[in-house]
Amino acid sequence: MHLTWTKVAISIGLLLGSAASAQIPDELRMHLRRSRVEQAYDLLLPMLEASPDDPELHAVYGSLMAQAGRHADAATAFVFGDGTQWYARSGMRQHASSLSAMGLIEEAIQVRALSRLNPRRDESSDIITFAAMVDDYRRARRWEDGQEALDELFSLSDGPKAWCAAVWFYTDQGRWDEAFWAAWHASQVSDPLECRLARANLYLQMGDLDGAEAILQESKKHRIRHLVMGSLLAELERLRGDPAEAVRIIRLRRYSDTMHIDLRAAEVRALIDLQEYDEAKDVLDQIRSYHLAPQYQDLVGALAAAQAAAGLSDQ
Repeated sequence: MHLTWTKVAISIGLLLGSAASAQIPDELRMHLRRSRVEQAYDLLLPMLEASPDDPELHAVYGSLMAQAGRHADAATAFVFGDGTQWYARSGMRQHASSLSAMGLIEEAIQVRALSRLNPRRDESSDIITFAAMVDDYRRARRWEDGQEALDELFSLSDGPKAWCAAVWFYTDQGRWDEAFWAAWHASQVSDPLECRLARANLYLQMGDLDGAEAILQESKKHRIRHLVMGSLLAELERLRGDPAEAVRIIRLRRYSDTMHIDLRAAEVRALIDLQEYDEAKDVLDQIRSYHLAPQYQDLVGALAAAQAAAGLSDQ
């Protein structure tokens, strides 16, 4: 089933009203926790159709859109879900991440700053917030701002979230010694999945494909649906010289209904390798909401360069 997200977003309406907020079923919460986008959608849609003016449901819808990588829809839904329990507990961070994914870094940082005004926040909440800010700045390639956020994060904690954020941050800059140092520390403090994926990405970027594969093969036994894992598995196959297998992985049912930038970026790179330029352009069109993000702009440039090398004009 291919989800018609935009059509649904329009058809349910985005109207605030005074109706009592719906109870969120445990089954829906479970699907969201496990990133089961299609199953969550099937449960949420009838609720939205029955109560299109319920801000709590719009906040949940925003979370679902964020998981699906439909960040423009997510950002809109979160505006109408602001002030709800769901938004305060879960949606605000996802709202910021959606804004960040679209390249709206200042807006994302503002939302994260607002989340720190929550009177019930604790140190663990601040750790999550600063780790996310490091990722925001990393994706925007604002390295000085990112380093400041990373320093603040380490002033709060030297736990796995801090070391994991550091691995991604230093890897993207090609600061290999610091990235390896952070990866070693992460492995000493429980080494959760996010840290293992950061280490796998480091190995991929360094060209150690066997090292990356060992981590990914072990990790996928536990969280095969993890979107970043899917993107790394696909990129591993592409770097091994099998872009067709990379595309096959990305188009598996478990990944096919998301517009997650890392997954779709891996797909575009693989399609370019296959010289399927029209398909690559179609994927870029699907993720146009990322157009301000450097990662998206890199993909546009890579496609244009490949077409030029092949003697084709960029349509």
